[in-house]
Amino acid sequence: MIFWGYKSISNGLNLRKVGGNELYNHILNVNENICDDLIEGLRLTNREVVKLLLLKIQGSKNIGFIRFLRKWEVVEVKKVRQMINGAINKLKSVD
Repeated sequence: MIFWGYKSISNGLNLRKVGGNELYNHILNVNENICDDLIEGLRLTNREVVKLLLLKIQGSKNIGFIRFLRKWEVVEVKKVRQMINGAINKLKSVD
């Protein structure tokens, strides 16, 4: 799955296009120092990219994403919050 977004770096937003796998890996390995920058970068990302990224996260069945998703959910607009909440619920339902 290939999709594009923005790469977030600790000293600001780098507008270099990155693949979805790279965004996914950034979220998977995010630490508190860059979490806010990454969330800000995702807020500037095309909604279709966000949808695809959330589908990939849901498919991972990795509940470790929930903490990051909760933090991201707080600052997003209503439609994106609903998508994030759906991803969280899907991750929680994994047995």
